[in-house]
Amino acid sequence: MKPGSIVRCIDDSNWSSDSLQHFPSLPVKDCLYTVRRIIPHWQIADGPPGVALEEILGVWEQFKTYYGSVVFEEYHFRMNRFKEELPPLDKELFNEMIESESFLYSIKS
Repeated sequence: MKPGSIVRCIDDSNWSSDSLQHFPSLPVKDCLYTVRRIIPHWQIADGPPGVALEEILGVWEQFKTYYGSVVFEEYHFRMNRFKEELPPLDKELFNEMIESESFLYSIKS
């Protein structure tokens, strides 16, 4: 999973009671989302990384890491709530594909 990946929500259960204070909405099981950023987990040393989604922006706040330092970060979701459905699109390859005659022919047909 990388920025640009299309992911499917596989777990929309057990949200904390204050989740909607940090997000305008929450991911819904089986819906697709686009990964905007991968965020290393910093609250628990062996916890799963987080993902920030294009479609749902989180509130930014200061958090204390397990090292004791303070970071300014966006609220985000645990990566293990999502499954990658489509890796990020290679923009150069996509542009080459669009410019190719066979692609243009397939569209016209």
